[in-house]
Amino acid sequence: MSYQQCFERLANHFLNRWELYNSDVPVAWGNTPFTPPAPPSPWVRFSVIPGEADYISAGAPGRNIVRHAGLITVQVFVPLGDGDGRLCSLVDDVIPIFQGERVGENVWCGAAYAVALGESLSPGWLQANVNVPFHRDEIG
Repeated sequence: MSYQQCFERLANHFLNRWELYNSDVPVAWGNTPFTPPAPPSPWVRFSVIPGEADYISAGAPGRNIVRHAGLITVQVFVPLGDGDGRLCSLVDDVIPIFQGERVGENVWCGAAYAVALGESLSPGWLQANVNVPFHRDEIG
């Protein structure tokens, strides 16, 4: 599975589940133009960050398992002044989408955790990130 295929699989998994409960909260995608809602209302940004790869088995060349690690990050934004409740609620909605999930045949997600960042670098927003480590295995 390529990096692009992995991203697409994870993005589709996220979007399908996110829209079930939060279809009114828009999703920003990396390297794609996005304008936050006006008047200000919650929104999220989805990213997949590839990590290191390593052999996790020994054997004949071309028949070993290569494990690719990565991190799914969903940045959650709510307008400043809306209180922490909405931010926490959206974080709580993101976590079960990936935590402990197997996405497709060979992508496994670990424990999700949130990082409260306070005021975003983009003025006017309160931000928290939900991070989910994952790995995918392939024969290489």
